[in-house]
Amino acid sequence: MMKKLLLFACLIALLAASYSQTYIQEFEGWSSPELVFEINQNQPGNLWQIGRPQKVLFTSAYSIPNAIVTDTLSVYPESNTSSFTLKITTWQLTWYPNYVLGFKHKWDTDSLDGGFIEFSYDGGLNWRNIFRGMDTIPYVYQYGFAHDFVPDTLINGEVGFSGQPDFYDPGSSPWIETMICWPTYQIPSLGDSLYIRFSFVSDEVPSLRDGWMIDNFFSFAAVTHPVDEFLKMRDFIVARPNPVEDHFFIQYDVPAAGAEVDICLIDPMGRVVYTLAKEWQEAGVHEYAPGSSDFVHPDGLLYLRARVGERSQVQPMLFLRGNK
Repeated sequence: MMKKLLLFACLIALLAASYSQTYIQEFEGWSSPELVFEINQNQPGNLWQIGRPQKVLFTSAYSIPNAIVTDTLSVYPESNTSSFTLKITTWQLTWYPNYVLGFKHKWDTDSLDGGFIEFSYDGGLNWRNIFRGMDTIPYVYQYGFAHDFVPDTLINGEVGFSGQPDFYDPGSSPWIETMICWPTYQIPSLGDSLYIRFSFVSDEVPSLRDGWMIDNFFSFAAVTHPVDEFLKMRDFIVARPNPVEDHFFIQYDVPAAGAEVDICLIDPMGRVVYTLAKEWQEAGVHEYAPGSSDFVHPDGLLYLRARVGERSQVQPMLFLRGNK
């Protein structure tokens, strides 16, 4: 009996440290099949498009080149409602009490215009706003604000994201990271899928603003509360100096079991300029110090794209003296 109790305790400890696989959608031609996106084609004038943003504030995706945007080129019109739905298969939740959906986004709207997020446990028959106070509400975490985030009331009475966020740098529109965590024990009757609907609405007053842009969705399930631990995974790579003149230095860590590593420089169109690493690597800290003579590149803005196992990051790097 004691041996069985010890075995059970070991299994619980192992599960408590474990996460399900992370599923990713970056709109670059590949996505996890567990994340299914559907733009509502029954809405006249639906604005949502997947492509390269070319707007006043929305000049580039978080993961170059594509994002999902309320029109990749034009400002949003008045009196519009546009939605897309994310369908997440739920077999992975069977053994996990917490489920997380995260993404990066920006918004730029007039007051009363904006975006809101709903979820459905019953295949889309009933919807609940993620910010509404209900017993089965998820936890919502926001990262990137200068102050605590307070959702705005939109023209249709829903609450969500409106105006221009209050950032440390007034007038800018940097990326906000939102993470929604559902304790699965609160889900009353989970079917085959969890539906999450992203909607944008505008009033009858014309606007000259960019709307809403979203990129780099990820989802995973976990035994323990996963948000803080996942956030620690974001700073796994450093690159300096930035801007770059002659040389730059890259340092990153590979987790204990080893991982597939794909680190490269890409241009604003998403084309690979230089590959630093693309292979399986052992655990530990790895370093590179490439110089300008190692690859031909133009002066200007490039992006360092790093994927190490289930972790990914994209950061801009400005090159001041490239090889011509």
